[in-house]
Amino acid sequence: VDIAIPEVFVGGLLGSMLIFLFSAWACAAVGRTAQEVVNEVRRQFIERPGIMVCGFLSCLFEVSSAQLMDWLPKISVSQEYKEKPDYGRCVAIVASASLREMIKPGALAIVSPIVV
Repeated sequence: VDIAIPEVFVGGLLGSMLIFLFSAWACAAVGRTAQEVVNEVRRQFIERPGIMVCGFLSCLFEVSSAQLMDWLPKISVSQEYKEKPDYGRCVAIVASASLREMIKPGALAIVSPIVV
């Protein structure tokens, strides 16, 4: 490979730049998805405040949520604090976003060798 040939030099330059472009697009996709998850968790905390106390207590006492549900009446926490988060919604957000957000980086990986 002779780097003095302009076509080879430009091809190498473009090829090395594509790595950074792919990485930037992938990182941006992860950031957007994380923001969607944060918004969903905030929404759940606002709509169902009981999940915060329940999660805090299970971490504090290092017990399972089933044991915690038995203990809640004994430690004088009201019944409204027995809710669990909607994990399925966060998993659905991450799964759909992973497919949606990685279209552009994936297309770059497929199209760039064809173009160059």
